[in-house]
Amino acid sequence: LESLIQLGAEIDAQEQCNGRTALHLAVDLQNFELVKLLISKGADVHSFTYGGHTPYHLTYGRANTEIQKSCMSSQHHT
Repeated sequence: LESLIQLGAEIDAQEQCNGRTALHLAVDLQNFELVKLLISKGADVHSFTYGGHTPYHLTYGRANTEIQKSCMSSQHHT
């Protein structure tokens, strides 16, 4: 993923069917390392799916509270 970003891949590209970004997907998959990488590379933590959900919204009710903390702290620093 880092190589793709370095080659100019759009980090905030959205899926056509629902508007999820790579960050939304990383949160859905509970992949903390990927969440950290995407945020460190400038992924938009304020991006909305077509249903109106940010990556932070997708952390509710999930087991990995570190992902929630990471999304929340990034919202306050952008």
